[in-house]
Formats: sequence, C-alpha cells, structure tokens
Amino acid sequence: MQKFTLLLCGVVTALNIQAADTLVPFGNGTWVHDYTMDTKGAVSNTQAGRFANFLKAYNEGATAGHQITEIFASVGALEIHPPPAGEAFVPNSFYIDYYPQRILHVSLNNWRSWEEQLDSGLYSVHAYSHLTSTGKKSGKHVLNLVQINGAAGTKTIHGLQFLNGLSQADAAHFADFVAGELCSDDTIDGVQFDIEPFSFVGSGSITSGPGQKYFFAEIAKDFAGQFQDPKNDPLNCVDGAHKQGRIFSVFTSASAIQEDPDDIAKVFTQYGNGYVIDSVYDLSGQPAGTPNPPNAYQTQAQQETSQMMSICDRYKIPYQFGIPASASAHEFEKMGTTSTGYNQLDYVQAAINVINASGARQDPLFKGIDLWGWNTHLVVDNPAGGVAPVYPSNPAEDQNKAVLKYLQTNL
Repeated sequence: MQKFTLLLCGVVTALNIQAADTLVPFGNGTWVHDYTMDTKGAVSNTQAGRFANFLKAYNEGATAGHQITEIFASVGALEIHPPPAGEAFVPNSFYIDYYPQRILHVSLNNWRSWEEQLDSGLYSVHAYSHLTSTGKKSGKHVLNLVQINGAAGTKTIHGLQFLNGLSQADAAHFADFVAGELCSDDTIDGVQFDIEPFSFVGSGSITSGPGQKYFFAEIAKDFAGQFQDPKNDPLNCVDGAHKQGRIFSVFTSASAIQEDPDDIAKVFTQYGNGYVIDSVYDLSGQPAGTPNPPNAYQTQAQQETSQMMSICDRYKIPYQFGIPASASAHEFEKMGTTSTGYNQLDYVQAAINVINASGARQDPLFKGIDLWGWNTHLVVDNPAGGVAPVYPSNPAEDQNKAVLKYLQTNL
C-alpha cells in the first residue's frame, strides 16, 4: 500500500465467536482518520467521530449483511528509541503514543496538545465505540478497531526501522508493552497493525531479521491472556468484556504471506485471535500518483485475491480484503483539479465482482471486506514532482455520489 505513513492501530468491540477455532468474527470494516489533512499533506487537530454520522446513515440504509460492522480508527504511533551503539535496549526504549497518560510521560495538563499532534486517539476510539451496525434501534455495536501504522522499511523519527532487528526478548518486551497499554482500555476489542513492509523475515527493511515474527507471536499470546500466568495476567487483555481476549490483524499482501507461510499461520492461528487483511488496491507497479485504468485494476485484483485465497486456505489463515472505496495512490477520480476520466465506482464494482467470482463468500476463512478509507484529504506523490491531493477523499465524496449507494446492497 502506498499512502502517507502514520503509526496507528484499530480496535474491535463486542466480539461474537463464529467458530470453535477462531475468535475472529465476520464483518465488513472501514478505516477512519479523524485528523485534519490539508491539500499539501499538513496534518492538524483531530475531530473525534468526524465520520460517525456518515457511517450511521450508511448502515441505516444498508440491507442485511452489507452494513459496516468494524471501525479501524487511527489512533497513535508505535516508536522505538534505540540506545547508543553497543548498549542494550531498555524498557523506556519502547513507546506507544496512546492515552492513558502513563504512556506519554507528560502531565495531564499537557495531553490535549498530544492529541492535536495525533499522538493519542482516545477521543476517536471512544467516539466510534457506540456506533451501531444497523441504526439507532439496534443493540449490536460495531467492532471498534484501533489501527496502528508504521514504516519498518525506511528510517523515520519513530525508529520503527529497528523492529526487524530486535532480538526475541526485546521484541517480546515491546509487544508486552503495547498489549498492556491497549488492553488497559476496555473499549478496544482488537488492533489492526499496518507495519510496512510486513515481513516475518525482514524483507524490504533497513534492519534484517525476524523481529516482526517475534513481536506478533507475543502479541497473539498476550491478547489471548497467556502472558506469564493466565490466572494472574497484569496485561488484562482478557477481562469481563473480552472473555476470550482481543483480536489482531495485519495489513499485508499475498507475496508477503508467501515468504514464511508456516510461521505466519502458527502465529495467527495458534490462539485463534489473528487474521490478515489483503490490500486489493495500489497493486499497480507504476509510481504513486499514476492513475490505474479500471480494467487493468480488475485484472490485478483478480490475481491478488486468487493468490491470497490459495495461501490462506492452504494454511488456514482467516483473511479480509481491503478495496478502494475512496482514492488510493493509483485508483482515483482526480488529482488536484485534473480528472482521470474514471469513476471511483468503477473500481469498487470491479473489486466486488472479483471477490464474488472468487468464491470467497463461501469460504469460512473469509471474514469480510474493508473500505479504504475516510479522510479529509489524501495526499500522494505527484509523478510531476512534489505531492498532490487525490479525490474522492472518502466514499461519500465520489463525483457521482454512487459508491455508498452501491455498497449498501453489494458490500
């Protein structure tokens, strides 16, 4: 996926176990970004629940089975602060910028400024946690999923490029810290990690090694309530609201799963609490900002979904598909004021047609479709130089106002 990089996670609520071997429910989801981004990519304050009314209206008009029941709310950042050369990592080398305050190491008087800088998504998580899947009269809540993003492949101020090189002990310590902080918020049902590139062997990154494998193996264990003594678990991932623990996912691709399918399957299925989200967009090999014709997109989407299903069915890994319901780096209607001549609905229909034809809807491992994404703006690299906004910024703003109406009966 080629989009701006923030370090964020997603949360899920009110889990319903669908099978004895998995905690992962079936449901359609969407990513929401409550922060404000302008047309040059500058990010400012958040408006918690910015898109809640849109999602509520969508669900009230959707037919059975086509509601959005999982919200991936972008909330904060994972960080690694490496020690001086030759010295060992220490506990405060690892951070997750999410409320409560003990994570941020700042006084309560200062936390609002952290919120404005996107370092705490507390308000956003809670704003979506009360959204119902079928309108005001329904008692069924959506899964409130925290989305955490990170760039493991490039050097950043957040230091996540060191993740792959962590020892098993350090990666486990990092995971314990992340799990403990997120599980301290009982509105969080799960986390969607978007660490790019996702790789159990360290492909495409500055630091090599299986650090991500160690990290996610410990996350799975922690979320299942197996940290140290399950009868006295200080992480509190299993509690009254989450009697089987929390769930987690990663945003990835078939090629990334193919690198180490045996270990990935073990980590994501051992406790029944993991699944993968396949990016069925930004599949073009062209530079970001180059529009992808819908017919070419459909061919690429068919290849990607077929490969992912083949791997997941062989290794029994639950999966979802993410589709471009709004502009991505390659599937968009307009860059700046220049139209591509394509409609976002063309891409959405192509994706749905591919998924329907794949047989995924009859596959018990298939756990739903996720919509990219709700933003105030999305800014990508411009092939002509610099950056530029691409449109529609979210699924309600396509030029024909047809995407959401179509999805209400076809998602």
